[in-house]
Parts: sequence; C-alpha cells; structure tokens
Amino acid sequence: MNHFVSVVRRRLIAGLATLVVLAATCALVSGGDLQAAGTLLRPEIATVTVNGVHVRARNGGESTVALCPRDTTIAARLRDRRTKLPKGRSDYAVYWQSARSPEWHDQRGTTGPAGRIHPVHLAQRLSAFEVSGDGFSHVFHVRYRRCAATVSDITTSTPYGVRGERRPYVRVTGTLHAQRSDGTTRVFGGGRVVVRDARSTKVLTTRQTSADGTFAAVVPVTASTRLAITPVAGPGVSTAHPVTYGRTWRLRTALSAHIAVPAWMRRHVRYTPSVSFSPRLDRYTGNFADPTVIRMGKRYYAAATTSSNLNLPVLTSTNLRAWRPREALPNYYDYTSWPHYNDALPSAPRWAARTHTRENVKRISQWAPSLARLGKHRYLAAFSAATRATAGQHRHSCIGLAVASGPAGPYWPLARPLLCDPTTFFGVIDPNIFVDPRTHHVYLTWAAEGIPHHRKGRLAMRRLNDRGTGWARGSRRHDLLTFTQRWESVIVENPSMIRYRGTLYLFYSANHFSTSRYATGYAICRTPAGPCTKPRRGPLLASRGRIAGPGGASAFTDARGRLRLAYAAWQRGHVGTGGRRLHIATLARSTRHHTLSVRRMSQ
Repeated sequence: MNHFVSVVRRRLIAGLATLVVLAATCALVSGGDLQAAGTLLRPEIATVTVNGVHVRARNGGESTVALCPRDTTIAARLRDRRTKLPKGRSDYAVYWQSARSPEWHDQRGTTGPAGRIHPVHLAQRLSAFEVSGDGFSHVFHVRYRRCAATVSDITTSTPYGVRGERRPYVRVTGTLHAQRSDGTTRVFGGGRVVVRDARSTKVLTTRQTSADGTFAAVVPVTASTRLAITPVAGPGVSTAHPVTYGRTWRLRTALSAHIAVPAWMRRHVRYTPSVSFSPRLDRYTGNFADPTVIRMGKRYYAAATTSSNLNLPVLTSTNLRAWRPREALPNYYDYTSWPHYNDALPSAPRWAARTHTRENVKRISQWAPSLARLGKHRYLAAFSAATRATAGQHRHSCIGLAVASGPAGPYWPLARPLLCDPTTFFGVIDPNIFVDPRTHHVYLTWAAEGIPHHRKGRLAMRRLNDRGTGWARGSRRHDLLTFTQRWESVIVENPSMIRYRGTLYLFYSANHFSTSRYATGYAICRTPAGPCTKPRRGPLLASRGRIAGPGGASAFTDARGRLRLAYAAWQRGHVGTGGRRLHIATLARSTRHHTLSVRRMSQ
C-alpha cells in the first residue's frame, strides 16, 4: 500500500513538472512573437527637415548637418515600420543643445494623423539636436556655413512727388535672394534691405521683403543719385553683397516747386496733410492725450489717442524733452513714404466704427493705446475703439490688438476685437500691456465701465499668451481695484502696471478728465492678479502751477534706470479746450516702505 502511494506521488510530481516546462516554453515562444510584433509596430523616422531642407536620417544613426546662421526650424515625419504609412498618435521627443551651453532641452508630444511632429523653432545657435521616440532615434551634429544674400532685379520709376514737396522721389523695387542650408539660392521672404545714398552713406529707408522676396521703397533723389542697396546681415545672412545703382534723371525746374502725383497713382495714395503733425517738426507741442511710452535703447516712442487726423499718432525722442512725429512709412501699396504720411495704424480694424474717411483712409476714434515689445522684431499695440453698434452719443467700446515689426509701426490690427463687455453701457477702455520681467508673462489690464447703482467701475487684468494674440490658456479675469477715496469721485481708468526694483506698481487716473480735478494715483500689488493696496489717501499727481488735470499716465524707466511717468494735462486757464499736452514726470522711491513721491512734475 505504501509502495502504491509513493508511485502515484512520483507520477503526479513528474506530471506537474512537465506542465510547468510546457507553460514556460509557451510563454517564451509567445513572448518572442509579441516582442517581434512590437518591434514591427514601432514607428521609424520617415523624413527630417531643417529650415525647409530635407536631411538624411536613419534609426539609431548619427550625422552632421551644415546650416545657415539663422533661426532654426526642425520638422519631422514618422511612419509605420511594417506598412511604411504615416504613423499617427505616436510619442516623440526632440532634444537640442545650444552652442553656448552643454545643457540639453527638449520638446515632447504626440504626432498627428499625418505622422508629423510639431515643428521646433529655435532662435539660437545649436551644437546638436536629436529626434527620438519609442525604438527610433537620430542624432545630428550641427556646424554652420557662410551663407550670402544678394539683391537683384533693381528697377526705378521716373521722379514724382506731391503738391507742396520741394524735392522729387523715385520708387525703387528689387528682389532679395539668400542661400539655404543645402547651398541652393532662393528668394528670401521676410528679409530686410537698407537703401543708402552711396555718396553720403546716409540711410534713406529700410524695407522688409514680402513673401516672394520683393521689396519697394520710395526715396528722395537729386539729378544724379547713386543708391547703395544692402541686405541686412540678420537671420540667415552671414555675408551681404551690396548693390550700387546709379542713374541720372532730367529734372524740370517745376520739380523744385510743385510735384504732381501721376493720375494712376492718385487713386491709391493715402496720406494725411496734417501740417500740425509733420515729421519736419523738431518739437511737437500739440494735443497728445492718454500717452504711452516705451524705450528702445536710448530712443523713446510715445503713442496717444487719435488726433491730427491720425488713427494712431506716434512721437519719438532721445531726451524726453523734444518730441517729433514719427518718420513716414509706406502705405498699403508702397507707393509713398512722403513726410505727410505718418499714421502708425494706417489700416483701421473692420470691427471699429468709422468716424470719417479722408484720402481713402478710414478714420476711427481710438483711445488710450499701449505699446509693448514681445520679441526681437515683434511689437504689440492694444487700443480701445467704438464698435459699429455705436448709435448717436452712446459709445460702446471694445479692446483690439495690432502687431508690428518695429516700435514706430506701422501696426496691423487683428481681425477681431480681443475683449468686449456687452453688459456695460460704455464697454471696456484704456488697455495696458504689462510684460513681467520676472516671468516674461504678458498681461493686459483695462478699465471696465460700471453700471450706475448696480456695479462700480473697476480696473481688471487677465494674462495673454506669449505672442500677445489672445488670452492664455486657463487664464481668467481678476479685478484689481475700484474707487474708494473721495478725490477719485466715481471713475477709475487708465491703468499702467510696472515692476520697479522688485515692487509691482499700478498707476491709474480718477475723476473727470475734462476738469482740473482729474488726477493720477497708484497702488502696490502683491502679484499681477492682486491684491492691490493704495498706500496714500490722496493722488500722486494733481493740478499744480500751469499744469491742470494730469492723467492718462504710463509708467516706464529711462536710460538711467529712473522711474518716469508720461501723462497728459491741460494748461491752466484752458481746461477743456486746446487739447492736452504730453508731460514726463520723474518719481522718487522710498527705500523703507517702497512708496513713491514726485521728484519733478514735468520735463
């Protein structure tokens, strides 16, 4: 009996051992099949494009690419290893290493249905970059080659001008070409050329090429003028070949007195004959309400509410004392850069109500603009304007945005307004763009009109996206402050935010702008979203001496790092008439409590 039990036990153990071996074998076989199948299902690199040029890439490989010294754009497409079709919904990563730092940076994401990764735009020199993902990778070592830019197809028109001008102008056109990373040469859209007088080397104008590489400029000439046209050594250009173009024109005596515009051009010419805002003025002292000032190096740019038959008047200065109107820039058709044409917003947005049309230019009622720099060649303007829904004296305003490649414009508006508030009687006004130097985040503050006996008017804020074209994802509105002091009456408006020596200040105007009680106050904020507290019971700037009703202030720092305040004010005895002039105040800051005081009222 014992022997029988022992035999059965040995056979059961042997059977179980056999089953375990069979299960393990099946697992190994099936696991190998799955692994092989997984390898086939993994994606691979189909194509890699750098600055629009295809470069060779293979999984697990390394290679060297030669690039032009320009902003680098990396794009790629993934495909299925088995079917060779585009591989969508596949995880990827693009790593890059700057030439100045050994630290690696990355961008991760998931390919779209066409298997394309999101392009990576880098405004820096690279030493290497890598495209990788699940089971694939390729490393590219970067070296830079000399790439040249040239100008060709130069043409000039016969001399012409406008009535009242005492010198002739000619229209110069041409095409800009630049080498690509693969050595080929193509038209260079988005590049820049400088037109100089070859004899005096004086810069006559700077133009940006269109998408097809062409450019047009209008420059003054004499009977014998030699023009030197040089590509700007900017993105994608390490060597530039200037072109000298000389020509002699027969100028009639009448050209020195009155120059007539050709009939075919008169239909397109758009300019303002406002003598009061001519760039030939060395010191402008006219109306300039609700100013905003930004500094670029040692030059200051100021914009203001619509005046002098201009949608967006802009002044420039190098010392904050003598201000002159901006130099004229070409209109839509590039037919003119005459001194009388100097509107920084030549194309008014369609959503804004038209006040009148003069010389084919649509004029709007634009209020309290704000200028800011968001990139090397990207500037943003925010402004408020009445909408088409305006009826009679019932003004309802929205806030719009416009972009430009330079601080003086021209600014081109976005198709739709950024912000409207149909719940209020007058809408939203007085936008201010604030770029926080700590985080580089972009914020918009504005004045929200109140509803009598229901809701107080207040200042509000919301974060914009990095390009300034809309609201940041996940952002929301934050109310900052409202009127709480007697001198403010029932109006707070014209916010201006600045971070000075680590402290966040919010300047604002209060009371009625058409009276001498209009004044400027300030608050100290913990964050751009608040809370904000008012450190004093009275205004910071109030009527004093010959200055009446100082308001519409904009804060900025000068070239010496001092806190300045640009504002507009009436002249004493002429409140409500004659317009408000531009003034610059110098502020002082206490070391202990970080409070502000006025060191100098006007400069």
